[in-house]
Amino acid sequence: MARRAEIPALTGLRGIAALCIVLNHYAANFAPFAWDTAPPWLMTVFSTSGFGMTLFFTLSGFVITYNYFDFPWADAPLRSLVRFGWLRFSRLYPLLFVFMLLRTDWKTFDLWTLLHFAGVETWLPLKFAGAIPMHGRFNVSWSISVEFGLYIFFALAMIAGAFLYRRGKLHWLVGLAGAYALGMLTLIAWPQAQQPILSHLPSPMEPLTANETWVWLFYQSPYYRVVEFALGACAAVLVMRSPPWLRPDAVFLHLLPAAGIAALFVVHWQHFPGLQITHRIEAIQLVTAVVCALVMLTGRLGGWLATGLSWRPLVLIGECSYSLYMMFLSAAAISGIGPIQQPFALDLLPWYGVRLAWGLLIALAVAWGFYRVVERPAQAALRAIGPQAKPATFREMPTLPQAAE
Repeated sequence: MARRAEIPALTGLRGIAALCIVLNHYAANFAPFAWDTAPPWLMTVFSTSGFGMTLFFTLSGFVITYNYFDFPWADAPLRSLVRFGWLRFSRLYPLLFVFMLLRTDWKTFDLWTLLHFAGVETWLPLKFAGAIPMHGRFNVSWSISVEFGLYIFFALAMIAGAFLYRRGKLHWLVGLAGAYALGMLTLIAWPQAQQPILSHLPSPMEPLTANETWVWLFYQSPYYRVVEFALGACAAVLVMRSPPWLRPDAVFLHLLPAAGIAALFVVHWQHFPGLQITHRIEAIQLVTAVVCALVMLTGRLGGWLATGLSWRPLVLIGECSYSLYMMFLSAAAISGIGPIQQPFALDLLPWYGVRLAWGLLIALAVAWGFYRVVERPAQAALRAIGPQAKPATFREMPTLPQAAE
C-alpha cells in the first residue's frame, strides 16, 4: 500500500464530533436546574448530537477510503475482504465487547443482547421492550452497528468497482450509487413518498410507530448514513488523486467551508425572518455532511481551518474519541453530580459551566484510560495474529465515535 500522510485536522474534527455528542447528553444531566425549564435558546445551543453523528459517519467514509482504497480489490478480492474485515474488527470490536460486558445484565441475556454483541441491531427496523436501539439499554452502541454495515457496503463497492473498471463499465456502479443517493434524498424532500414505503417495512420483533420507523431509516440505519459515508469517500479520492484545482492557493476552497458553516448555522437556529425549514433535521444532516467533506478537502491544504482543527488538545480528544463516545454515560454515573430540580435562572449559568467542565474532565479521563488500556493494546494484539496484517502507514484515524465509530 502507498504511504498516506497523516491529516491532524481530521483527528481534531473527530474530537469536535465527540464533544458535540457528549455535550448534548451532559446538558441535561449536569444542569443545576430542571432541564424542562431551560429557555429554548439554551436547548438549541446544546442540540448538537445530530451534528456529531453525521460528522463521524462522513469522517468514516474518508478514513476508510483513505486507508483501504489501494487494497488489491481486483486481483485478490477475497483476501482483501478478509484483511479489511479483520483490520476494522480489531479497531472497533474490542472496546465494543468491553462496553457490552459492562452494560449487560447476564440474568436477562436475550436475543436483543445477542444482536448488540454481534453489532447488527440497526440493519433491520428492530424494537424490543418498547425501545429502538438508540433508546434501549445499550443506546450508544447503535452507531457501531451502522459502521459495520457501512464497511460491508464499502467492501462490496470496491470489489464491484474493480471488476467493472477493468471492463470499462465503472459508470454502471457510479450510476447505481447516484440513483440510490437521489432516491434517498427524494424521500427526505418528499414526505408523501415516505408513508407508503415506511408503512411496508417489516418489524421482525415489535411493531414500530411511524416516527420510530422514520428515525430508524434516516438516522440510525446504514441505508441512509451511506450517503454521508459516500461524501467522505469522494473527498478522500479527490485528496489522494490531487487534481490541479485542489491546491493551497485555491482561495475558493478555503471559503467554501466557511460558507457551509454559515449555512449550517442558519439551518440550526432558524432565527431569520420568514425562514421556515420543513425538514430541519434532515437538512442539518445533509448540510453537516457536505461541510465535513469540504473541510476534509482543505485539511491537507493548510489555512485557517486546518490550523484550528490541528490544535493539540483537540487532536488528543480526537485520538481517544471512540472511548469517549462509548464510555461518556458511564463516566457521568461516577462523576458524583446528580440532577437538581429547581427552575432555571440566569444566575445559575456560572455554576452550570462548572458542573459541565467537571463532567467533561471525568469523561476525558475515563476515555483516555480505556484508550490506553483497552483500545490500543487489543488492536495491536489482534493485528499481530491477523491475516497478513498491513504495515503501519500512519497512525490510523479511528472512525466512529471514534467514536463510531
